[in-house]
Amino acid sequence: DGAQTEESGAKSFIREGNKNDQSVYSEICVKKVYLEEKNYEVDGGKKEQRVSTLPENHTVLDLGAYTGTYAKWKLENGAGKVVCVEPNPDSLAALKTNLAAEIEDGRVIVIEKALDLDCGKTELVEKGYRSRCFPDTFPFTMGPWTDENKKEDDTYYDVETVDLQTLIDEHLPDVIKMDIEGMEAHVLTKEYDFKNARHLVFE
Repeated sequence: DGAQTEESGAKSFIREGNKNDQSVYSEICVKKVYLEEKNYEVDGGKKEQRVSTLPENHTVLDLGAYTGTYAKWKLENGAGKVVCVEPNPDSLAALKTNLAAEIEDGRVIVIEKALDLDCGKTELVEKGYRSRCFPDTFPFTMGPWTDENKKEDDTYYDVETVDLQTLIDEHLPDVIKMDIEGMEAHVLTKEYDFKNARHLVFE
């Protein structure tokens, strides 16, 4: 169950009582932390206006799409298509509800896989917020995990993986947004040909 919320030109599916959903919505739709056109600090503390060079109806690769808040916001702000990559079953269920119309008309493609260095399989672990395992304070991450790390209240999923270059080659994104719960540094240990990508965003 959830509630439809509309603010700052975007709609977001926020599950009842889910503080993480509310936080993500606030960052994306209210604070607009991913906005391409905004002021940036340069040398001497001066502000410099950066103007977006993204074409109209650009393609977005949303890595760690969660419940689809960023994808919906981008579609309402210039994107023509968003490729959502998300492995967590609960998040996927919310994403498919949130973006049902966009999925039906082909503006959203959903890839139910985790991002990794290669295509294959891995283990996704859902950890309580009180867990003190890598990455610290985050509820989701990928293995491998030692017996010392594992807790009785953890939930584990076997998931398929996909590598970043495969996604870039297939979808030719103009924007790549990556928020994969502490695995960014791991994925970026490889070199990539970003092709058309003009805007890279990492959480």
